[in-house]
Amino acid sequence: MYDLNKEIVEFHNTEVSLNANQQSDMRKCRDANRNRLKKGLKDNDDPSVKRHVAQGSYAMHTMIQDKNNDYDIDDGAVFDKEDLKGKQDAYLTSLDVRKMVRDAVDDDSFKTPPEVKTNCVRVHYDAGYHVDIPVYRELEDGSLELASSCWKGSSPTEVTEWYNEAVIKQSPDTTNGRQMRRNTKLLKSFSKSRTSWKKKVPSGLVISVLLDEKYVSDLERDDKSLYDTMVTIRDRLNSSLQVCHPVRAAEELTSGYDDAKTKFFREKLDKAISDLEVLFDPGCTRLDALQAWNKVFDHQFFKDLIEVEKKEKEKQNFKTKSTAIPTVIATKPWLNDNFDTENMAEIQQYFPELKIKTDKVCGKIEFYAKYAQNHRKQWIIESCELEKNDCVHGKYKIEIALNRPGIPLVFETGGKITSLAHRLGKKLTDFHINNDGSCCLDFSLNISQNLTASQFILNKVYPFFVWQAYYEKFEALPPVGEYSHGKEVIEEFYKDITSLGRNDLCTCGSGKKFKKCCLQYFGVLKAKFDDF
Repeated sequence: MYDLNKEIVEFHNTEVSLNANQQSDMRKCRDANRNRLKKGLKDNDDPSVKRHVAQGSYAMHTMIQDKNNDYDIDDGAVFDKEDLKGKQDAYLTSLDVRKMVRDAVDDDSFKTPPEVKTNCVRVHYDAGYHVDIPVYRELEDGSLELASSCWKGSSPTEVTEWYNEAVIKQSPDTTNGRQMRRNTKLLKSFSKSRTSWKKKVPSGLVISVLLDEKYVSDLERDDKSLYDTMVTIRDRLNSSLQVCHPVRAAEELTSGYDDAKTKFFREKLDKAISDLEVLFDPGCTRLDALQAWNKVFDHQFFKDLIEVEKKEKEKQNFKTKSTAIPTVIATKPWLNDNFDTENMAEIQQYFPELKIKTDKVCGKIEFYAKYAQNHRKQWIIESCELEKNDCVHGKYKIEIALNRPGIPLVFETGGKITSLAHRLGKKLTDFHINNDGSCCLDFSLNISQNLTASQFILNKVYPFFVWQAYYEKFEALPPVGEYSHGKEVIEEFYKDITSLGRNDLCTCGSGKKFKKCCLQYFGVLKAKFDDF
């Protein structure tokens, strides 16, 4: 079975079990409710509480996180039987006592007033959680009776004592709440992992009883223990859907032999076990395992790990299939003239998914790149690692049309730039896309007339899409900036050219120094600028 123990333990610790702040909030809520009850009883001249009894998942330490703060704290209130008498010295009925407690905690501070339930008084808090107050009376022999539909014999601590003893007895460890308790919380989290399941699954007590019956320990791995326990519980429910009270065996917790909630739970367990079968495949990968457990819990914790794993896999695939892209001058997007299709083998070592056809080059370009400055303060583009904050990952589907005179037209055909423009509420021209859908790669005078196919793609097409990837990630202009549209570009380009030193790399994409390349054409540009 693929080992994802570390992640399952982390999931339990961070996303399932209550953290310290949540536990503190529960205690404060419980204590505030006790003080409210004490004050209310005193103000109403009613009998005082003899003692409180914590019970349920709060006492068993199996409460789990709930995104809607739907927490249930059970905190019993015990009265002396002899104190619960009316004016005629007759004992108060169970309903009278529950109403007495309800009136005591109702201090008009709640949006939803406290309500009398069959077995408790429920106090609703604005944050979403609620406190249930089961009410008891203590007899002379120390036994307790619960104020239910009538006074019923009850031992509020018996279930807590049973569960805690079972956890200690069956768990192979003594840390982090012990493994059986962790499994209980994980299965409760699974049963509530979908909003639509909430009213269809059995209670936490039923799940705890099933754990006690069919828990499978594994000292080394929580993930394997959880899986094996899910299988044994599923098999147990295949035999019988009935679950009895763990202490009072004659009392059934389910509704007969065809109980709908345990049947539903069995079906979901069966589906989860099926989803986890991939863990036993010899070819199972970490991504496969994460996706399988996410099918079980449907939680953002696993979704985030899946995204990280996918990016790491993409990165490894990228490294495997391509050669590191050399450093190039960072050019500013503008427009396009003259190109040949030689040396495609050279460019395919950097972009292996680009293919040449009769009239076009098409496919995908993918890169991890960042902007930097060389010793002459020119902006350049370097290959980099994905982990670095200033690195961008680009993956674009493109097409380069060759059946035209002059420089070929380049199109981004995957729709990423269009989607980004729509998301940011901008025009396509703001991302240097022409009206015909082609890419404004550079100012036409800044593209050498003798570029090979590889030079054109590496020095003009690649920088254009690095510019786009930077904008997509940071939603801001790259440090290299951009040229304006229209006649303003001539003045901007003129200023850029005049700032170049003779030994700086020429920005046309040739890879030569400025003095041995476009400096000789500077007079042509100056004439155009003078005309402008």
